[in-house]
Amino acid sequence: MNIKESEIGVDEELGLKDKIQNLFEHQIQQEYNNFLIYVKISGYLNKMRLNGLAEYFNKNGTEEVGHGNLLASFMRDQGYTYSICDCNTICDKIEDDMNDYSLYDLVKLSLNREKTNTDNIYYILDFCISNKLGIEEQFTRSFLAEQIEEVEKFQTLLDKLYIAKNEPSAILMIDKEYGEK
Repeated sequence: MNIKESEIGVDEELGLKDKIQNLFEHQIQQEYNNFLIYVKISGYLNKMRLNGLAEYFNKNGTEEVGHGNLLASFMRDQGYTYSICDCNTICDKIEDDMNDYSLYDLVKLSLNREKTNTDNIYYILDFCISNKLGIEEQFTRSFLAEQIEEVEKFQTLLDKLYIAKNEPSAILMIDKEYGEK
């Protein structure tokens, strides 16, 4: 979900501090949402005995928690407050029966989530620049650099899976490669 100011309480009535606080808070939630989805995918891949890719998703999930925690620490250090929503509705993009999804679809879903995060962070950066929020801008720039790497990693995996199609030996080679990362 891309940031839409009206959906997260950023409107003309709010002060600048409340607006940026809502934008960062929304991004924290997105990072934690990704963690939950990646852990769910990891469990599914373990059941499929694709242990290398399962570990890859598990590591990426751990990174997402780190991103959420980094944002939360920054907010605390700058005097902002935050809260996150009910986690019962987080994994709504992935049904309980993951057999309906191909490996390619799961990676594509993950890539799209990372692209959405990137768009959101660009939005936050533009907001910081246009409102002359120097410390927030500096932090967001460094955060954006990491986010761009996330997109590139998932795009590379998706490209490999596209070439492999559904050829079991090729998928096993990819699984082995990602298990060694």
